[in-house]
Amino acid sequence: MESVAAPLSRSRVIFHLVIALAVAAGVAWGINLLGQRLIDIPRLRDWVRGFGPAAPLVFIGVSALAHVVFLPVAPFTVAAAALFHWPTAVLVMLVSHNLAANLGYAIPFLFGKQRMERLWNSNPKLAHFDQRIREHGFAAVLALRIVPALPFSLVSYLSALSCIRWPAYALGSFLGMLPGPLMMAFVLSHG
Repeated sequence: MESVAAPLSRSRVIFHLVIALAVAAGVAWGINLLGQRLIDIPRLRDWVRGFGPAAPLVFIGVSALAHVVFLPVAPFTVAAAALFHWPTAVLVMLVSHNLAANLGYAIPFLFGKQRMERLWNSNPKLAHFDQRIREHGFAAVLALRIVPALPFSLVSYLSALSCIRWPAYALGSFLGMLPGPLMMAFVLSHG
């Protein structure tokens, strides 16, 4: 006899999401705190340069994956500016941030976006928010990337769960993230 799992109630799903986000935030905070105490920029620069011509690609991969798991973007932006000359630093940051943003948008699709959408749309307040985001998706993402009122990864995940279409999300993310890496690399780069 085959047993069928009962669907989770809305409150149970929300509870699990809150716990998962709290754990992810705690891990990110702990790693960030540890990183602040352990990172030695000259030693890190030597380690990254040890990868030779592949160093920017290695940095992009590590940075993009770190953003997806809720690590803050700013330390990686500063590190890229410290590790690479100005034009390379800008390119590394833009590619890394955009790769992370698009991975973050894709992840909910891998873990049951339809189930989350049903939950999302069953709540009148969330459904109203979703409708507003659908109407102003590009501008909303652009604003949240220029003025990061929410964590980087959370913007990506919530955008995927809303009805923002990927082209509007990707363009809003790219344009919204453009000023930060340009300014940071210009100010901090040693090249």
